[in-house]
Amino acid sequence: MPDPCVICTTAITRSNPGITCRGPCRKLFHLKCAKLPSTIADVPQNAGLTWNCEKCLNSGSESVLSITQFDQLLQKMNMLSNDLSQVKSQNCEIVKSLQFFSDKIDDFSKKMETFDDTVKTVDVIQNDIQKLRAENVQLRTDIEWLQQQGRLLNSEIRGFPEQKNENLIDIVISIAKSINCIVNKNDIQTAHRVSPYNRDNDVKDPKTCRGIVVSFSNMKIKNSFMNAVRLNNKSSNIITADQIDTTLENRKIFISDHLSPANKFLHKKTRDFCKNNNFQFCWIKDSKIFVRKNTTSRIIQVINESTIDKLLN
Repeated sequence: MPDPCVICTTAITRSNPGITCRGPCRKLFHLKCAKLPSTIADVPQNAGLTWNCEKCLNSGSESVLSITQFDQLLQKMNMLSNDLSQVKSQNCEIVKSLQFFSDKIDDFSKKMETFDDTVKTVDVIQNDIQKLRAENVQLRTDIEWLQQQGRLLNSEIRGFPEQKNENLIDIVISIAKSINCIVNKNDIQTAHRVSPYNRDNDVKDPKTCRGIVVSFSNMKIKNSFMNAVRLNNKSSNIITADQIDTTLENRKIFISDHLSPANKFLHKKTRDFCKNNNFQFCWIKDSKIFVRKNTTSRIIQVINESTIDKLLN
């Protein structure tokens, strides 16, 4: 038979649990009779909880856990549980934040990959542009060369006044005769007037007297004619229109190789450079432009504007 409570002398059962005093008396008490909370019954026996009755407490026995202390312990445990819940909640927030930053990093990485691809594409485009520029320069050079090649047999006469019903071939023959060069009609393929180019903007200028372009039948005749022109210039003999036709005014005539528009522009820039930098000589031979600083310096062929830029170096 179960032991009775020392206070109410009724049995201690599951429905009416009790507790044993750990003091000297070692007696049993109902939790209600000992004025203890019913929750003590749920505390495991191996939890280390000890209780002394009032008599044993007053007898000065070994200190054990009081009801107040137990309540305080429960409060602390509840507080600790709440703190743990808060920590868990904070951990969840931290995990969410970490996931957010992880997603941002992934997004940034994808954007960086896209940026890298864009940079590579730009590099490819820049390389293509450089190649196209180089090809364009080469094509322009080739076109200008072809344009000049088509003028190899040509000479250009500037300053000769225009007349009605003029015979340009006869005029060319008369000019050749005036500089001691024999040219026959069979030596000339064609002769025609062309509007001069405004060298500042490379367009035809209708206000100026049109020049005469003569195309010889072969290079031998053309070279013979141009050599005679150079010899005449060296002797300081000025060719004028009235020497060819007495009915014309005393007007200077200029004769040179028939240059392409690009070479005409280059020739003008070269002459301006020579004038501004004390280069004594600038001339054209076989449709090529040459310069020389003085009689003792070397002869330089001007191929393009880059050549002009290097002349002072």
